[in-house]
Parts: sequence; C-alpha cells; structure tokens
Amino acid sequence: MDAPDERPTPDAHPPGSDPEAPRGVLGWIRGWGARTELVVILLVAFTYPVGVSTAAVVFDWPEPAYTDDELLSLVGWELGVLALVGVLLRARGWALRDLGLEFSWKQTAGGVGLYFAVHATWVLLFSGFTLLPPLAAAALAAGALADGTVEAASTWPVILLVSVVNPFYEELLVVGYLVRAFERCGLRRAFAASVLLRVLYHTYQGPVGVLGSAIVGLLLGGAYLRWRKTWPLVVAHGLMDFVPLMAAANA
Repeated sequence: MDAPDERPTPDAHPPGSDPEAPRGVLGWIRGWGARTELVVILLVAFTYPVGVSTAAVVFDWPEPAYTDDELLSLVGWELGVLALVGVLLRARGWALRDLGLEFSWKQTAGGVGLYFAVHATWVLLFSGFTLLPPLAAAALAAGALADGTVEAASTWPVILLVSVVNPFYEELLVVGYLVRAFERCGLRRAFAASVLLRVLYHTYQGPVGVLGSAIVGLLLGGAYLRWRKTWPLVVAHGLMDFVPLMAAANA
C-alpha cells in the first residue's frame, strides 16, 4: 500500500505563512503574525493620506488643485509605497493572484459597467435631494456642486498616468489586500473596514465627498465580494479618475 502523499496543497499555507522562512530580515518579516502584518501594511500605506485628509478637515485646508506637479507628486509617492508594500507582501508569501488581480476582457467590460453603475447611483442620489425640505435640499446641492468641482490644470499624459497608478494603489490595498487579510474576522467586518478606510482618506473632500466615497466603497467592495477580482475595480476607478480630471482640464 502506497504511503499517503504528504506534500502540501497550494492552499495549505495561506499568504503570510511560510514554514521554511529564511533567517535574517526576510525571516523576521515572514515570522510576523497576521495582525502585525496588517498593522504594518496599513501604517505604511495609509498613515500619510489619512493624516493629511484629517488635518485638512481640522484646519479647513482648501481642496488641492490638480496640477501636473501635484499629480506627479502623488504618483511618485504611491509608486514608492507600492514598491515597499510589494516587497513586504512578497516576503510574506503573497502573490498578485492573492489580491485578485487577473486581467481578462470580460473583467474589463465588468469594470466599465461598474463605472456606469457608480455614476448612475450618484446621479440618482443627487436627484433625491429634491425630495428633502427646500433649505436642506439647497444646502446639500450647493455642497455637492462645491465638492464636485475639480480645479485641474493638468496635461493629459499626467492625467492618464495618475488614472492608472492611483486605481492600482487604492483597489489592490483597500480592497484586494484589506478584505482578504481582515476576512478572518468575518466577511462583514472586512467589508466595513474597507469602506471605512476609503472614507477616512477622502474626508478632505467634504460631507458630499465622504458620501460619494462611501458609495464607491460599497459598490466596488460589493463587486469584489461577488467576483473576487480586483481588475474590474481598477478599471472602474481609473475611469472615475480620468473622466472628471480630463473634463476639468478642458473646461
């Protein structure tokens, strides 16, 4: 009788665990617990954006103008953080497929549809302001117009660049990583944590911007839970960045 095959299956060791971790710094990183990994990744990736967004609310800073310099600074910072987080997650045993990133034309079409779903939801919500008492409706409409105004003096190559980099940064980390890492605490909690984090670093956009970020988080997070893929989210987010920035730049 043949001895049973004791080789581990591909799913035997989840991301963040490696029974044959090397020594040194790499071994130390691989020796982190799941909670340590989660805290480190969140601190590295989101301390700055959440801190700046919170400070903007506390000190009433104006929303930044999206010039080439501003957008290139954002791209440079996000690429640097993505590189560092990528090294850490790779050392922890994560791969892109663990973050749900797999290209297909079907997923691309799903991302385009998701973009229109987000846009339609926002239009319906804005239309719903008319059902409120007159003063409240006027105040919310004014806030929506103010928060939705993007001052852009950017060129299309820079807008295209940020519309590629920023969606990868946000969707891979806020959804692909956070939901998967937090899922052991329950799927609902993981979903709520993803939406909350997205809202926290968009508070600088004002109350209506926060509402819009929550809608985006709910719809994109829901799509991820259904498909378990982040590529459609990246496509949808890219369009949500590119379309308004181009419209503002050409205004």
